Amino acid sequence: MPSNSDIRRSMLEELLEGQPTTKKRKTTQAAPIGTIMLDAQRAFDEKRYNTAIRLFSHALENLRDRKADLIHIYDLRGTSYVKIAQHDLALKDAKEMIKVDRSDARGYLKCAHIEQLRGRLPEATRICEYGLKKIPASDKGYKRLETCLVRIKEQARSKVVYEKGTDPFSVLPPELLDIVLDCFDYKDTVAVMRVSKKWRDVLRSTDTISRNVDFRRSLKTLTYEQVRVAFTRVGKTPKLMALAHMNENACRYATQELSHWIRWESLESFIVEEGKMQLSRLRFEKFKRLRVFHIGPAASLNQDLPKILETCPNLEVGSFQGNLSQGLSDAFTNRSLPMNHKLRTLIICGRSNNLCLPTECLFPSLERLDLQHARFSDDLDLRNYASLRDLALRKVHVEDNLRTAAGLTTFELDGPYPDIYPQPEEIKMPAADLERIILKGPDSIRFLGHSFRQGLSSTKLQYLSISDFVTFSQVAGRSISSDLALLSGMQGIEAFSGVGTLVIKDDHIIDTDFMLISAMFPALQSIDIEAERITDAFVSDLVRQPCCKINTITLRNCPNVPSNIVKWGQMRNVEITIVKYGAKGDVMSGRLVRYE
Repeated sequence: MPSNSDIRRSMLEELLEGQPTTKKRKTTQAAPIGTIMLDAQRAFDEKRYNTAIRLFSHALENLRDRKADLIHIYDLRGTSYVKIAQHDLALKDAKEMIKVDRSDARGYLKCAHIEQLRGRLPEATRICEYGLKKIPASDKGYKRLETCLVRIKEQARSKVVYEKGTDPFSVLPPELLDIVLDCFDYKDTVAVMRVSKKWRDVLRSTDTISRNVDFRRSLKTLTYEQVRVAFTRVGKTPKLMALAHMNENACRYATQELSHWIRWESLESFIVEEGKMQLSRLRFEKFKRLRVFHIGPAASLNQDLPKILETCPNLEVGSFQGNLSQGLSDAFTNRSLPMNHKLRTLIICGRSNNLCLPTECLFPSLERLDLQHARFSDDLDLRNYASLRDLALRKVHVEDNLRTAAGLTTFELDGPYPDIYPQPEEIKMPAADLERIILKGPDSIRFLGHSFRQGLSSTKLQYLSISDFVTFSQVAGRSISSDLALLSGMQGIEAFSGVGTLVIKDDHIIDTDFMLISAMFPALQSIDIEAERITDAFVSDLVRQPCCKINTITLRNCPNVPSNIVKWGQMRNVEITIVKYGAKGDVMSGRLVRYE
């Protein structure tokens, strides 16, 4: 059987026989290449690999035409590099073999072999798969490459070590495990219960599952069976009930179960977002420990609001945004609402007319009052609510005077009613303690004028949010281009000198309005702006102002501002966030697109 050295010598002889036969070519080129190749082969057999590499390189300099000979010499030099463990140079020669002829399997086989030696099996697999796409299936090297690929995959499979997973419930100490479980809400806990029987048994004993039912994060409509399982897990002493996203059968079952066997004495939070729930069947007189009661916009509450406020002495948060019937109007008009000493937050969406809040203080501890879609036929007098700090009026109509006590820190006005304040002098609201003002709608600008006259303090006001002020181009005989231009023309704008956060939504703002912002808000540190017409020039000019203190900028729906402004802001120590929305205000592609 011939040895490897004999095979290489026979291949060299074939190489020499393939040289041109003309006398001129024999005397000038064939003899030197043949001699070099024989010397290189002899040096390789004697394991003088550096000498062989030098001779193969010399041969390549004199042979540039014949593909078969070039591939053969690159193959021999690559093998010499492998012998002295210079795999990078060997891989370079193998890639040269592929460049010479991409349909020759020898180059791919050489590359795969070198990557195997380097332990990079994924790269070797990728090279073989690429070669099989380039080599014709009829070529004899195709099957060799297929065999090489199978061998590499088997080698990679043999190196995979399958370890048995460690159960964190058996490794973590109980203290850390409690901290981890506290981070899970109801929906996450239900999903984690499916991991294993042990996890299910452990999580069943936690308060998140055994004392709570919370469907608010559900993405699908819940069926009767799903609600039944949740009620079975919680037992008869729940602490939280949040019902939402249920079909009609599930609502019927939930109403029946709640009205018969649930022990309301243990319930602390009751939240209803589902309109099919029949709340009139519930026994509110048993809500002795209830602290949070929320009725969503889709739900209906009939005539039970006075009963709830009367029979829930520990109620701290009452949010009634559902379709309240005339019973609410009667309760306000007849001043039959009971006194509650622990109520701190009251949100009422009236959707009815002729409400009248009694002058006497029914809720001495009330800190936040949010009135929505209501009409007051008389005064709205809140002077006796000394603890009130946050007042919000959304789509509220007030016929006569609005009076509040001193100490109000946050005021929010959202309503397109032009007669909400018939005369500015009818507003009796001390503004010296206001820290946050949120205004929306063209008529709310009149409140700012009133606030300036009532002594709005530049040292207290920290937050200002304005939107949709200007809906017409002429105000008082002069042209108004934006909300900022309207504000700049008012008396008393020195009250804005202490504002640190500005939120503004106005499509009329242009790049040159940065000068108005710098002049009116010298202490500004954060700005959240939504304006379609501004460009990156607005941002750069605003940040480059000599006395600029801004460190956070949020740009919403500003299509003319490029994303590279974010990196520019980082160089200026300014955090810039770009939020893009669709044409109708929806987030593009159903998700929030941020460049941070």
